[in-house]
Amino acid sequence: MKVLFLDIDGVLNSRATRARNPSGFCGISSSLVKKLKEIIDATGAEIVLSSDWKVSWKNKRKDGIYLDEKLAEFDLKIIDCTEDIDWSRRGAEILSYVKKHNIKAFVILDDRKFDFRKCGLEDVFVQTNPTVGLVAKNVREAIEILLND
Repeated sequence: MKVLFLDIDGVLNSRATRARNPSGFCGISSSLVKKLKEIIDATGAEIVLSSDWKVSWKNKRKDGIYLDEKLAEFDLKIIDCTEDIDWSRRGAEILSYVKKHNIKAFVILDDRKFDFRKCGLEDVFVQTNPTVGLVAKNVREAIEILLND
């Protein structure tokens, strides 16, 4: 199984995103979700949520439901989320998931570096620019990582 660990803020939204989630915060940009779909269609990867949005998603709160509905517009679905270890230790959360589920090929899409280098994840980390979110260059990098397992 191939997995794409997905952050939301700075990946599927940006400073230009006008959409708002049910809580009134920055929502999700359809144009950026289309770019995510390119990665999934090209690789067959499954989406695992590593974002702070996972709390709402896991508990099926209104923002989590909004996220599911927005991705479903593009035939995308989150299959799971990483566990909460510590908000600043996202790399450790991803490593724990990878080991627990014996994942061989994966990529991380995030706008922040967190502890990825410390966890030895820099080769599978694609950093987006939070000002613009996911761009074509990031899409190509993610596809290359997932197809070169």
